[in-house]
Amino acid sequence: RPNGRSLIPSGWAPSAEQLVQHALAPMTNRLGRLALRVLRVTASTASIIELLRSDWTGGVSAGLAWLLFVQLERRVQAGSTHDSEEPLS
Repeated sequence: RPNGRSLIPSGWAPSAEQLVQHALAPMTNRLGRLALRVLRVTASTASIIELLRSDWTGGVSAGLAWLLFVQLERRVQAGSTHDSEEPLS
């Protein structure tokens, strides 16, 4: 707020699309986290199975995918508790 003034004009009203997006944001966030968790569990399971079958390439690839999903999940969780709008680096 520069000089105590609002950034939104006084006659501004949100569109119906913006209202729907705002209402669906929590549900979309939960579905995204669930999908990420499913991908993480699937990648770790595939890694273990492939390594037990002595398929080293597949096992290592799935292990790297698991590591990527773990890091992404941590970053998403850190971003949800972080109040500022600055991107995490």
